[in-house]
Amino acid sequence: MTSILMSLVSFFLLQPVEQAITAELARARAPQAIVEQVAACTRQAVPAAAGRVSSDPMWAVSTAFSLWLGMDEPETLLIELAPDCDAALQAARPFLRGAAA
Repeated sequence: MTSILMSLVSFFLLQPVEQAITAELARARAPQAIVEQVAACTRQAVPAAAGRVSSDPMWAVSTAFSLWLGMDEPETLLIELAPDCDAALQAARPFLRGAAA
């Protein structure tokens, strides 16, 4: 049951976050090492996200809608779920939101 939950969380929540961030980094021509660090961090956040979803399913629904509507940034969610990803996101930040081209 846990592996099913982790797969669902990964598919519906974290993969879109990873795709949004890595696509933006690719458009900004960020170094591949930074893109890979962010992608790896996103995948490492799956267990924490699954735990959060299992304890608070409404959080998952509201978070998914907030991301879908553009009310929350993918980076914010990633740092919330995996604080260790902050270093990777700090390295990526100059390339995010068109700060660098």
